[in-house]
Amino acid sequence: MKLRRTIPQILNDITVEDYLHIKNIMTTFKDDDAKILKKMTDYYFEESTIKESSQMIAKTLDIFGTEPRFIQRFEYRGIEYGFIPNLEEITTAEYIDIDDFQKNENDVAEMMAILYRPITVKDKKGNYQIAPYKGTSDEQIAIMKKVSVEIYLGAMVFFWELNNDLLVAVDIYTKKDKKK
Repeated sequence: MKLRRTIPQILNDITVEDYLHIKNIMTTFKDDDAKILKKMTDYYFEESTIKESSQMIAKTLDIFGTEPRFIQRFEYRGIEYGFIPNLEEITTAEYIDIDDFQKNENDVAEMMAILYRPITVKDKKGNYQIAPYKGTSDEQIAIMKKVSVEIYLGAMVFFWELNNDLLVAVDIYTKKDKKK
């Protein structure tokens, strides 16, 4: 077996770039298991047996079945990045760009470049401020393609749970209002 890249063992081992590539393979060849096997094998191996390839695909798919952690802060190449610390105070530009990028499932890195920016100030209590939003640059997008996809997936689970909590709160409020 000769590897082109390291085979992931946990979700944190898969970069955003790898995730997008794997997702593209799975979407493009969703009805052709043989092509999925071939494309995934070509992505990870220079040379492998069918057994090694099958085990790698099974392991990778199992990894995607694990629940991602919400990662509020992370370090990449010596720079600490933080999730938008207060969603109630996002700018109009951030909101519009998040809304635009979330419509295209291939814009993962662009979305992350908005949600996670370099930390500029932090205190001893764990509070922090991030760099002001000035749009997304090619450099920011390239950086976000190299970080773990668990960061992105964890943020998406965070938003999904927040949305569910808001729906429950609205439902409770409307039921109380009807009883009056």
